[in-house]
Parts: sequence; C-alpha cells; structure tokens
Amino acid sequence: MYTAPDGTVWTQYDIGKILTDHDKMVLGWPVSPNQTERGMMAGMVAMDRADGTLTGAISSDYILGSKAKGIIGLIERWPAGVVSGAHLSEVLSQL
Repeated sequence: MYTAPDGTVWTQYDIGKILTDHDKMVLGWPVSPNQTERGMMAGMVAMDRADGTLTGAISSDYILGSKAKGIIGLIERWPAGVVSGAHLSEVLSQL
C-alpha cells in the first residue's frame, strides 16, 4: 500500500495470485500486453476478490448484473467502451 502526499491511498494487486484457476480460464489469463480488454476485466475481478465483493465463481449475474437479485454487474462499473461486445460474449461463453 502507498499513500500519496495528498492522502490518496494506492493498493497494488498481483492479479495472477488473486485470480482463481476458474477465473483465469474464463478470462483467458495470463494476457499479452496487446489484450487490453482482458487485462482490464481481470484487474477488476481481482480487485473484487481482494476486497471481498466476489467470493464465489464468476457468474453471468456477476458480469451482467441482476436487478431481481440486487446485483450490480461488472459491465455497469467499467468505463464505457473499455470491453467490446465480442469479448464479453467470449467470456460469457466460458461460464
């Protein structure tokens, strides 16, 4: 953990150590430097695991959200345009 002069606290995560084997299979981890979409998604999953937001297996509810279950989906939390529909479909097909 690092605290910046302005008081902002930064935490560094080792994505490869945090992701489960199932996460890695679903997300296509490890990623190459040109696979930005996969890297962004893997980073967000790792942060959710590290802070306890995600404790079980990645599910379509976790990725897409479920109003009925009160789950805010991963796609609702990432910046628009970061992950393409094609990549999202690929990940969902691995579930």
